[in-house]
Amino acid sequence: MQKPSLRSRVRNLASAAPNLNIRSPVKDARVLMKMRTCRVIEKRRHVVKTGNVRFEVDVFKGDHSGLVLAEIGLSGDRVQFRRPGWLGREVTGEKRYYNATLPRRREGC
Repeated sequence: MQKPSLRSRVRNLASAAPNLNIRSPVKDARVLMKMRTCRVIEKRRHVVKTGNVRFEVDVFKGDHSGLVLAEIGLSGDRVQFRRPGWLGREVTGEKRYYNATLPRRREGC
């Protein structure tokens, strides 16, 4: 089982703003959480291998409870893979599902 990690998006940078994955003691993470300006995204990531592909499936909790997103990394646009029956509709390009959008509730986040 993977250790919990804290991920933060740097605000007010170009659209390719870096993600920072920080592994830190719980007490340090609590201090950082108090400094946040937006909602927290609570999710558990599962890796699902099917055929020749690997999906990262995020099951959300808290404010986004019920949302499940599956991400697949393909080496190109024309790579073929068999869609598993549990896979829902394509949401690539829908900004409401971006990690940068999910925590926003108010102006300035």
